[in-house]
Formats: sequence, structure tokens, C-alpha cells
Amino acid sequence: MITPISAAATAALRRAQQRLLASRPTASDGRLTVSNLAREAGVSRATAYRASAIVEEFQSLAAQHRSKAKHPTGSRRQHIAALEALIVTLRQGEREEIRTLRARTGVLAQHIQALTMLTHELDRQIAALSTPGSRANSLGVVVPIGRKVSD
Repeated sequence: MITPISAAATAALRRAQQRLLASRPTASDGRLTVSNLAREAGVSRATAYRASAIVEEFQSLAAQHRSKAKHPTGSRRQHIAALEALIVTLRQGEREEIRTLRARTGVLAQHIQALTMLTHELDRQIAALSTPGSRANSLGVVVPIGRKVSD
């Protein structure tokens, strides 16, 4: 025969149940277990299990609580929808930025190619001017500093 529990233990279990389901534990880690229910109520697990109606109710409410946590409702759903919309917007912006950067990269590559060609042309002109006896060199005489010009 199961010994009934006292009215004080029953009241303590009910208060503990309310605290755990409201996520406000005072004596446990807050997980929704019968062990934590007993710990919160300040009774042994054996005493808690003797209050089978309270334990069954607690387990049922704990299952509902877990189900709600898995399937958000109301404002949580709206918050999730808003975050998902933000993700879509950010991804669109990212794709547009990538397109812009690729176009700029092409333009910069063209500028580098043009500057390279100009550099080669200037190097060719400098080499032509530096060659003694070249026609370009006959237009003017380059006299190094410190030397006399001879005719």
C-alpha cells in the first residue's frame, strides 16, 4: 500500500511545478524532470513519486512545454519570419555587390593593360634616345654634367 503524502508536501510539489514550468528554478538546474521537481519542492524523489497525480500532471505539462519550445508561436514566429526576410535581403545585396566588384575588376584589368602598354612604349622611346648615333639622338646633344662638349 502506498502511503499518502502530507498536504505540505503536496503544496510544495505544486509550487515547485509552477516554478519549473515558468523557468524560475530556485534549487535545481531548471530541467523539467521529476528529480528536479522533488529537489525544488524539498522532498525526496520517492515522496514525489507517491504523489502520482502531481507527477503525471507535471510530465504532461513538461511535454507540452517542450513541444511549444520546438514549435514557436505568435511573436516568435513573426520574429523568425522577419529574420528570414532579412536573410533574403542580405543575400540579394551580397549578390549585387559581387556583380559590382566583378565589373570593377574588369575595368581595373583594362587600366593595368593600358598602363603596361604605355610603359613599354616609353621604355622603347628611352632606349631609342639613349642609343648613340640614332636619328632621335641627332636632334639634340645630351651632355653629361662635368664633361665638355667637343665639336
